[in-house]
Amino acid sequence: MIEDRIVRQVKQYLDANMAQLDDNAAQRLTLARQRALQAYVQKTPFWTRVMAGLQSWLIRHGWQPRVLSAWVSAALLLAMVTGTHHVLNDDCYDEEVDAVLLADELPLGAYVDNGFDQWLEQL
Repeated sequence: MIEDRIVRQVKQYLDANMAQLDDNAAQRLTLARQRALQAYVQKTPFWTRVMAGLQSWLIRHGWQPRVLSAWVSAALLLAMVTGTHHVLNDDCYDEEVDAVLLADELPLGAYVDNGFDQWLEQL
């Protein structure tokens, strides 16, 4: 590709001229690079650094990146299925309460509840 060729040519040009740099310029370039790297690390969000560190630790201890991505994908899929099951099969959901609220009527339990009478008196 054209970009790869240009990158190689620029690298060769920089490498060839690196030998001509005096020590002062080389030190200044090294310091500028270190400052740029520190600024980049400081701008990286905390959780991005945590996840990158965890991934590199797992890879160093024998986990292959493809296996790791498969496990993460499986865990996310399991969480989504579990959440969907919980939402769709919520036992607390009562259609009668919805119908009464939409009809703007009070449920029978409100008339029997002593706390409801006290709440009405406060109004």
